[in-house]
Amino acid sequence: MAHRRRKTAASCPEAVSERAGKSGGKKPLAYSKSGAIVVPPSRATTRSHGANQAFQKAQSARARQKALLSGRPRRARAKWIITLLVIALVIGLSLWTGRIYYQAKNSYDTTTILSRRIQEIYTSDYQEQVQARLNTEKSRRAHGTRNMLIEPNPFGTNTTSLYVYFTTPSPASVSYTVTTPDDPAIPSFTRAAHQGRLYQTSHEFNVVGLVPSTKNKVTFTVAYEDGYKQTQDYTYVMGDKWGTEPIKLSKKTTAKGQAVNAGIENELGQSLYAVLGTGRQDRDYVSFYDDKGILRAELPMSPNHGRTMIQRGGLLYFVSDYHQICAMNSLGRLVTIVNVPRVYQVNNTFTFDNRGRLLLIASDTSQKDTNNIILTVDPATGSSREYLNFSQILADYRRSTRQTSLAQASKQWGWLQLDSIQYLPGGSLLLSSRETSTILKVTGPTIDYLAGPASLWETTVYSSSLLNKDGNFALVAGQHSVEQMDNGLANAWIAQDSALPRKKDSANEDDRSSPQAGTVPDKNRQTTALTKDQHYLTMFNNNYGYSPTNPDMSWSQAIPGVNKATRGDLTDYRSYFAAYRVDEKAKTFTLVSSFPLPYSPLYSNSQVIPLSQPPTSRSAPLLILANSAQQRTWGIYDPQGNLLESFSMGSGVIYTTAVHRYDFTGFYFQ
Repeated sequence: MAHRRRKTAASCPEAVSERAGKSGGKKPLAYSKSGAIVVPPSRATTRSHGANQAFQKAQSARARQKALLSGRPRRARAKWIITLLVIALVIGLSLWTGRIYYQAKNSYDTTTILSRRIQEIYTSDYQEQVQARLNTEKSRRAHGTRNMLIEPNPFGTNTTSLYVYFTTPSPASVSYTVTTPDDPAIPSFTRAAHQGRLYQTSHEFNVVGLVPSTKNKVTFTVAYEDGYKQTQDYTYVMGDKWGTEPIKLSKKTTAKGQAVNAGIENELGQSLYAVLGTGRQDRDYVSFYDDKGILRAELPMSPNHGRTMIQRGGLLYFVSDYHQICAMNSLGRLVTIVNVPRVYQVNNTFTFDNRGRLLLIASDTSQKDTNNIILTVDPATGSSREYLNFSQILADYRRSTRQTSLAQASKQWGWLQLDSIQYLPGGSLLLSSRETSTILKVTGPTIDYLAGPASLWETTVYSSSLLNKDGNFALVAGQHSVEQMDNGLANAWIAQDSALPRKKDSANEDDRSSPQAGTVPDKNRQTTALTKDQHYLTMFNNNYGYSPTNPDMSWSQAIPGVNKATRGDLTDYRSYFAAYRVDEKAKTFTLVSSFPLPYSPLYSNSQVIPLSQPPTSRSAPLLILANSAQQRTWGIYDPQGNLLESFSMGSGVIYTTAVHRYDFTGFYFQ
């Protein structure tokens, strides 16, 4: 077989072109120059020769880029780390501040917003500006029964009230009923609005009784003299209360209470219970509850307010701060604001003398002594002066005490601690001293009598003023709210008590603990009417014997059965309601009534409530309200100590420092 000659690329250019086309995927374009065939270099051919300048430049560019990028990741990582740290810090700070905000929201509102708001409310400028604005609104256009002028709490003194103004073409009386459509379990609240006269054409009053945090429907009833009546509804969604007090109390009625329920409702159904002092320094306001235990009014004021209110001359007087006394009209406007000099601090209760001046228990803040001064304040002029200083009147006893107080951390000297005051006809004052467990009657700086432990006073220069104990009974200890009863009411009580069957006196003559247990030996019963030199004193007997300013005093020996417990479970201890019959001429006193109450070593009070219409002809002419502050409960009792009904505020408050029953006739209600 003949061999064919192999063709070379030079001799067969088509072959080169074919191979190149197979390897490069594209057939190179051939062109001629000077008669020679030139083929552009392929990528493989170029790299194989290593002569491509572009390739070298690209390599150099990549080298420079690599050098530049070698430091950039570190800077980028650092930037990202810083960014993440900032974000984490912001998130953490936001979470922390949010947690602090929600934890401190109530405290912040109280200490900052509400306290500043209250400070503004309790100024004459604020009250006058509100009154001027209301006068403008009243005169701007006519307001009739169909377009009443209604504003919620314009004067700021009752968070659940409505101010109402309108006119009628002829004289009419006005009443209103408050209901809660969204909570039908809350009973309705009906009252006749207080006006200057029963029938008149101009009507301006305060609606009291709206319930916080719910929709309230107020139905006004306008009754004309000719018997025609018309009604008008007004719906208002009440906001939340300012304080921490409950809206609904826990109420219990005993079998004895149910037996006389109709009579109790007739007397107490139209009244309100005022709770003055809950122990909460952040939100300690005055709360008014109806006889069903529903919150019907809330008066915001400084936590350092007084523990009683007095209705006088169409105004309601109260202590609104350590240095301020106010008088409020029925519309809620503070018409009198008296600022006491800052050197004095007013406390607890107050009374009026026969000239219309206020007499208040106070302290001189420049001295260590506390609750040892009686300050007199003229509400008409705002002037005040020191009336009595017991650091001078009882200087001999004061020197025998040490400088301390019940609050061990305090630097004050509470050697006397006056806690109640009553002005008596003739110009005398009846006072209660918690620290000495003594009742004092004074006329000016002269001591009329002392009723207390003999061992505390018999070695002093005041021993001649000490009343003698007549009978077998234990003395009161740490008492509060001492009050001299009206002799007419006291005699009615005596007459009712004398009609009861006599009980067998099982108490041994030497058994001094039996009276402390809440019974009064039958021989101590008084069945004769009071003479002009005799009177009844009533009080809340805390039955707490301790005096840090007089540590040598043996209270258990002076008052058998007295307690010293202040903390922990107090249910096994007892306080008492007590009544003394005092004979100033004979210089004696005896226990005529005592029955046990829930134990409260501090604060607390009692109140005698006259009944205009006793439930039955044989019923007592009075009821007794007794408030056990540290148990946060108060009850209504008959004179024999039978509990009729009780109210409890629960754990939302610390104390019920003082509770008083007010009917507000001639003020809020007609």
